Amino acid sequence: MRRTAQDQVRTPAPRLVRIRSTAAASRGRWRYVCLVAILVAAGCGRAGIGGSDTTVIRTAKAVNELRPDWLARNPAVQLTGVVTFYDAQESLFYLQDATGAVAVARDGADLRMGYGQHVQLTGIATPGPNGTVVTRPAVVVLDPVSPPRASRGPIGGDACGAFERTYVDVQGVARSAVAQGSRLLLELATPNGPVDVLARDAGLRHADLFLDTVLRVRGVCSTLRDEGRPSGVQLLTEARQLEILSRGPEHPFSQPAVAVESILNAASPPPHRVRVRGRIIEPPSADEIVVHDGTAALRVRTARTPWIRHNADVDAVGFVDADGGARILSHATVQLVEGTAPGQAEPTDSLPARLTTVDAVRRLTPEQAGRGIPVALTAQVTHWDATWNLLFVQDATAGIFVAGFGGTPRLAPGDVVAVSGVSNPGDFAPVVALQELRVVRAGAALPVPRRASSDELLTGQYDGQWVEIGGVIRALNRGNVGHLFFDIVVGGSRMQGRSPTCSWAAASASAAWPGASSTSSGSSRA
Repeated sequence: MRRTAQDQVRTPAPRLVRIRSTAAASRGRWRYVCLVAILVAAGCGRAGIGGSDTTVIRTAKAVNELRPDWLARNPAVQLTGVVTFYDAQESLFYLQDATGAVAVARDGADLRMGYGQHVQLTGIATPGPNGTVVTRPAVVVLDPVSPPRASRGPIGGDACGAFERTYVDVQGVARSAVAQGSRLLLELATPNGPVDVLARDAGLRHADLFLDTVLRVRGVCSTLRDEGRPSGVQLLTEARQLEILSRGPEHPFSQPAVAVESILNAASPPPHRVRVRGRIIEPPSADEIVVHDGTAALRVRTARTPWIRHNADVDAVGFVDADGGARILSHATVQLVEGTAPGQAEPTDSLPARLTTVDAVRRLTPEQAGRGIPVALTAQVTHWDATWNLLFVQDATAGIFVAGFGGTPRLAPGDVVAVSGVSNPGDFAPVVALQELRVVRAGAALPVPRRASSDELLTGQYDGQWVEIGGVIRALNRGNVGHLFFDIVVGGSRMQGRSPTCSWAAASASAAWPGASSTSSGSSRA
């Protein structure tokens, strides 16, 4: 037999508290009565005002509106509502009642719940990075009720605003779709700005099935933050709450090419992907090419591919976006036009006989790096993972990955080393294939890391660089090979980090529960 909500929590008897005042005794008594009335009206249960053991907050609205001085007392919470999102891996869930919604940190509790369950929640109110969080939760499952109706409104851009933690309904076009295990990470373009979507329990769904679809998503709105400032909107949901309303072109490379001039002059960008055919008129950068189709030139954002060369004829399919007032093609996929030459290789007669800076190695094209040009560097170790044999070094010009180091001599971050080897194309950017390494000076101070945004990291331009990022830790996992793995939300993007030397105890102390803000320095790998 189910226990009722009233059976689960006993509220201690209220304690009378003397309030010192210059008013007469009778007026002081009225002041006490009025204060109790205000607490009850705010959603507090039977309570005095002597501490968390006598005050119980009974509505989500009251939890979220607690003043800092009250929140510092960690008042008790007892709420009855519906679970709108639950994620055991993230150690969090959201509960919504008739007045609003709260975030709950699982704190290691063995809670077996799911979306739509009607529960009674008890815990304490605690300050969190995005407002009040309920911690030390205990849950009793109650009789089923209908889930809350999803709210609609101007959701998108930098913050959830009035919809924070609330179960919402959003529609938009999926600009990108990436699978991470059983999760889907989507980026929606909506009339109110971009919205990121994290959908759990996606199973074997292929991410590309959602690309360029008009998607309806119901989930919990959560504001992403970068160093405490709102930086984006994320919906937390389950894959079953993703509804495809319509699809873009099934075969985007088969649709007619659109003139670049018409893209630049259109009153508004089209919602779905377009195809552009033209010639690459500038040497490609790490994440961008410039294509001219005979009518005008267009910047195209795309991942680096070895065959993308200056003067190659290509087809590009992507979404029309604005960047600093100019139209670009973003989230693009590029193909070489069938039957055409792959463009001009870079001239080789100007290459030096030996490369002595990291920047000189990184500037090589894949074809040039594949020639095995001799490299001689003096640089500092920024990352060494003895388990996985991953070595990154950095000099005054840039950072780079060094392949082939076996662990002798012993290295530590900050060591100044002399590196001899040859250039190699690498998987993401040119690397050094090691021939010899010796320690010049041990224990030097590490260089000042470069502050990088999430957008910059995702382009790959900082591959191998010593960088610093700030974000919110969403999950921690101690691997079985002596590493600490963590998921961190930086700006509007979710990233994964790994540390081979950070102790689990230290990590747990610095991030007692997911949602803690963190600043990390390390070598970037796209």
